[in-house]
Amino acid sequence: MDKPRFHFLRHTTAVVVILMACCASVRAEDFVRQEAAVRLQQAQIERLENGRLLAEQTPREAKLPVMKPVFQGNVFVREEFHHIDHVVYGTSTIYGQQIIENQLKNKVQQLSSEYVLTETQQSKLLLAGQWEAKQFANDVDVLRQKYTSSEGDIVEQQIVVKQAQTLQKQRRMLFGNGSFLLKVMARTVTGEQLLKYQAALDNRLRLRHRSNVEGAIRDIERQVVIKISQQEMLVELLMSEIPPPTSANDYDEAVVKYQFSRIPEQKVRPIFDEGQWPQVRQTLDGFNELETVLTQQGLIEEEAAAAPKPATVLQQDKLPTDTTAINRYREQQDGKKP
Repeated sequence: MDKPRFHFLRHTTAVVVILMACCASVRAEDFVRQEAAVRLQQAQIERLENGRLLAEQTPREAKLPVMKPVFQGNVFVREEFHHIDHVVYGTSTIYGQQIIENQLKNKVQQLSSEYVLTETQQSKLLLAGQWEAKQFANDVDVLRQKYTSSEGDIVEQQIVVKQAQTLQKQRRMLFGNGSFLLKVMARTVTGEQLLKYQAALDNRLRLRHRSNVEGAIRDIERQVVIKISQQEMLVELLMSEIPPPTSANDYDEAVVKYQFSRIPEQKVRPIFDEGQWPQVRQTLDGFNELETVLTQQGLIEEEAAAAPKPATVLQQDKLPTDTTAINRYREQQDGKKP
């Protein structure tokens, strides 16, 4: 290799090495800056979280607005987390309103699927729901201002918090029965759409009702082994004696069990053998104890609950041994006072 070419290659190699060193230095500096930014961000979050924990340790009525860490994209911002927002939404105003917006979209999608709505009808429902959500947000704003202006007056703040708790219940029922959205819905759907929806709804309620009936029978099976023919007779009996609900409810299965316990014994007992009946009767007595809860929920009438209850195994199959008690029992059976 000639000398000039050798010197050229040597200088080229040196330049490449220098450039690689510079690139490595730049990358190292970028890494250090990124690491510093992450640590600063973590310190900000920790400081805000400590502030939130400190605020939670103060009396509930004396809580002041705290700052909640929020990320918008890759940018760290701070958002006010007011006590009224926490009561009504369970989160901040922005996230609370997003929850309601998603609730509205899901409701419109559900109605669209059930009624096969057109795009125009869906748009009308969205507008109605947005107006309803706006009215709700205005009510929350009013309470937020009242809470802030009554700072130092614990009694007044307690009153505002109770009003906020009422709004919390209303938030869960937004777009439900009696809402503006459903009123617009009633004026929007056609007769044909309504008939199709009602038919689909009735079918769903019947299927749900049969599932609840089968659930009640499974409770019987946990206590005593019954034959397939007995299961079929029970299903037929309960479906004929207990009407399906007009709307779905979380207590539907409990209502079916309670009504099962109220069916006259002469209709239920012939399905079972003599050895099975005591355990079946015991299970039905347990179903009858649902009366208090269902009455409190307004799912059964007090008059129906006050009707004579079916006799238990102890009352019917095991008479008292002493004659005085036997006479008292007979008088009760004859409708006389003991």
